[in-house]
Amino acid sequence: MRGKQLFQRVESVKALDMDPILRVAVGHPPFYRLDSSLSFQEEPWWTDAGGELYNQKDLERARRLLKEAGYQGEPVRYMAIQDSDHHRLALATKQQLEGVGFTVEVQPMEWSILWRRRTNPDLWDAHTIYWWPGEDPTLQWAFRCDEPGWNCDPDFAKLLQAIETELQFERRYRLWQDIYWLFWDRVPFIQHGDMFWLTVMRKHVQGPFDMRQWYFWNVWLDK
Repeated sequence: MRGKQLFQRVESVKALDMDPILRVAVGHPPFYRLDSSLSFQEEPWWTDAGGELYNQKDLERARRLLKEAGYQGEPVRYMAIQDSDHHRLALATKQQLEGVGFTVEVQPMEWSILWRRRTNPDLWDAHTIYWWPGEDPTLQWAFRCDEPGWNCDPDFAKLLQAIETELQFERRYRLWQDIYWLFWDRVPFIQHGDMFWLTVMRKHVQGPFDMRQWYFWNVWLDK
């Protein structure tokens, strides 16, 4: 079994304790939140479907799954952006995974290198990424097979296509919940939780300025 598949299978019973991992990565508790949803609670697409499988911390079952899979200590190659919250999260995750029997090799690198390597699944087994709240769930590329191509499960593709062609919000929301049930059953990737940033600007800065992107489109000074 390849490292990525084994990593996902064992994590499906939640071998990780998310609170200390996020505390190491972020630091101040008001800037992170434990949540099973891939949408923020402030978004209309938030759901707790399948959330009972989040953050279970069933270490004994994780060790048993490793043994059943015939794991022989092959290293899990974990890419991380050096000197960042990604790197701190990877180190905290490594410590917990090694506590259940994994061998984890954290590989710190620049963002540009990670961004190129992530398109070749033969070069890595795990890495950390985050995404922003989106206007529509179909824009969450982590569920999709097209670039960067992390999840090519046809059952996800079928549900995403159904959401894309459905117009009524209530029906789309039920399909989105179906995706969550499938997500927690197959674990194409791992949800750690929510992270927040502190944004500060002077009162005379006007317009939809996004501190995360550093684009000054439609922004002006009113003074």
